[in-house]
Amino acid sequence: TSHRGRMKLFRRHLTPLATDSTASLNLPPVRMGLLSKLNLLTIGLIFLTAIATTGFYVWQQWRDESSDLRQRGATALAMLAELSEFGLYTNNRAYLEAILESLSTEGDIAYAVIVDRNGETVAARRITDALGTAGPPAASADAPLPAAGTTATTELTIRGRRYIELIAPVGGTKIAIAMGLGQGPPEPAAEGTAAGPAAAATIGFVRLGMTFDRQQQLFRKHL
Repeated sequence: TSHRGRMKLFRRHLTPLATDSTASLNLPPVRMGLLSKLNLLTIGLIFLTAIATTGFYVWQQWRDESSDLRQRGATALAMLAELSEFGLYTNNRAYLEAILESLSTEGDIAYAVIVDRNGETVAARRITDALGTAGPPAASADAPLPAAGTTATTELTIRGRRYIELIAPVGGTKIAIAMGLGQGPPEPAAEGTAAGPAAAATIGFVRLGMTFDRQQQLFRKHL
């Protein structure tokens, strides 16, 4: 009898707890106030503004770095074209190879190629290992070569990496005059070809490949 009495008291003690638990589960939904909504909207706008500002900064830096890369390539190309003039005119392969060996491996130059007026490679150097063992890429047969006094620029993708290739003609007029070989009267231009010293001055071309690796590393650093 005493055992049954204790069980009744235990059930009476649990009944209010069960009622309170059920009531707590049936609470009305919490409504978000206007101030809370404005705070969330403000936080969202700040977050979007930060993303847009960062994206614009990264894009602007990428654009500036690409422009600087082209400018550095044009400067190096002009130097190589001038230095290569004597080697191409005298067909001195060792001299041209020594010029390419003097290029620094710490910069953005990926490869350099010197070709004669017929497009045959006279000297070449692969600087970046990303090109693989094949060396510098072959010149495109469809790409027009630049005329004297101009340069050509193309973008290439080799083994998944982007490159800028700049091509400049090498003129032989200065070297020919310095060696006393250009004193005679100019030969008449053949029919269908351009006349004048500019057309006859090109004795070869310099191809210079610039890599985007450093720019891509900076881009990944800001992400």
